[in-house]
Amino acid sequence: MYQRYAVKLTSEQKKLYKSLETLHCTDNVSVDNGLKLYLRFQDICNGYEPVDREDNHVDLVPLSENPKLEVLLTVVESIDEQVVVWCSRTKLLYDAKVCLEKAGFTTGVYDGVNKDRNNDYKAFASKEIKVLLCNQASAGYGLDGLKDCNYAVYLCNSYSVEHRVQSEYRTDRGSYTSPKTMIDIVCEGTCEDKVTEALKQGKELISTGSTDTSIFKLEETEDGC
Repeated sequence: MYQRYAVKLTSEQKKLYKSLETLHCTDNVSVDNGLKLYLRFQDICNGYEPVDREDNHVDLVPLSENPKLEVLLTVVESIDEQVVVWCSRTKLLYDAKVCLEKAGFTTGVYDGVNKDRNNDYKAFASKEIKVLLCNQASAGYGLDGLKDCNYAVYLCNSYSVEHRVQSEYRTDRGSYTSPKTMIDIVCEGTCEDKVTEALKQGKELISTGSTDTSIFKLEETEDGC
């Protein structure tokens, strides 16, 4: 079962998104540029302003509001069972952990940064904690201990169909009697909205060759979002 929670950009996010769309898109964007653009648009959707540093790295400055984390908290609060939260971006993953813990939820992390990730995974598999926050590239393979979990929340997708499929298989595997629910939290009308829907259909909009810049165009909704 798939569920979608549409997040509306704040006025601050919308201003940044449109500025990036207008100033940094060309008619035909190469793979590398396309990937970088997707990450920068995704940063804005995730609640940060990407700021270039002189050493070619990018700092993520939190915006005044983060509607994605607000929706995540609402979703987790509505579920009485354990939840796997998938997030492809490290900054958002750890900010989500802080957000959930402040609300009183027990959490663990399985990614390439957490040195105690195996202990967190075992704690989740033995039902000692409610939420396991996972990076798709790190946790999307071989973690059979997630198969008893009925809820997977996608807070932030990568552009990879393989990451999406393999992460879904962590819970949607073996025999089970309860339905498996995949919940996507996406910023409405943005490139991540389009990429997420394509991934669920097994399509990569940002992969090889060139990237059509129409993917990055912000679609206006009836209420002007």
